[in-house]
Amino acid sequence: MSCYEKAETLAANEDPNGRDRSVGLDGIGDVRVAQGDLAGALAAFEEGLEIRQGLLSRDPGNVGWSRDVSVSLNKVGDVRVAQGDLGGALAAFEECLEIARDLLSRDPGNAGWLRDVVVSYWKMAGADPGNAAAHWGEVVSRLEDMVARGILFPRDAHLLDVAREQLAAQQSSRKRARPWWRALWRA
Repeated sequence: MSCYEKAETLAANEDPNGRDRSVGLDGIGDVRVAQGDLAGALAAFEEGLEIRQGLLSRDPGNVGWSRDVSVSLNKVGDVRVAQGDLGGALAAFEECLEIARDLLSRDPGNAGWLRDVVVSYWKMAGADPGNAAAHWGEVVSRLEDMVARGILFPRDAHLLDVAREQLAAQQSSRKRARPWWRALWRA
């Protein structure tokens, strides 16, 4: 935590646009999540999001700033899910999806942007239980398309099996078959 706090302080003094400070705030938020301080994590992530949204508002066509905003929205959404605020989480994930779709429309063959769209639907499935089957259907369809096009990252090959399992569970009215959220972070 002390390293991230020092980095954030240095960035606040030396970074003219604020991006480095937002990265430091992300690190602080990540540590607070690990410590179980969800309120503190949310505050750090929201402050970083505000900085990133400011950067994007000054340069709306900047792909890097857009991606940074989506990363912050995912972090905010994840904390809100952990706090039980599914409505707040869903709003963050939906905004993230909008950004991911925009980036993908600019570069339709970009596997990274395609993955971001998949991650958004994946997260929405957890935050929107009433529509989970539709979200899982999008995940499966998009991952199958990526496999067919040969652009699914090797580290993500297992995601299609997990998503199919979740979709089948939703379609048969069963609860989630296994902890699906961990699959996104498996190396």
